[in-house]
Amino acid sequence: AKVLINPEIISKEGLTTYWEACASCSWYEGGILKWYNGKVKRPYIIKVKYYDLDGIQHEEKFEGFESTVLCHEIDHLDGILHIDIADKVIPGTREDRINLRKKDGYIVLRKTGDYEQLKLMN
Repeated sequence: AKVLINPEIISKEGLTTYWEACASCSWYEGGILKWYNGKVKRPYIIKVKYYDLDGIQHEEKFEGFESTVLCHEIDHLDGILHIDIADKVIPGTREDRINLRKKDGYIVLRKTGDYEQLKLMN
């Protein structure tokens, strides 16, 4: 486990897509837990500036799925939910999300290149 205090993404490269979900976007309906699943574009590589528990500043690169998860969590610090930035949102159960991910899982579209431009092109 790693603690990142006041993380800030300072650069983004590449492009991925994934069906994200979050406890912040769930509810019970008829006794069944449901979620808003969102197809979200994220950078493949991010560089993050943060402080550790000793107050020492660090810059570190994260890539792949780790980058996706960090972007999701850092968005929460800025008041952004995955459904706010998703290209498509589908409500469903956990099983529905598993099936979505089986059909259309974590996709790396590009490992390099300017994320903002790539996002607009795809």
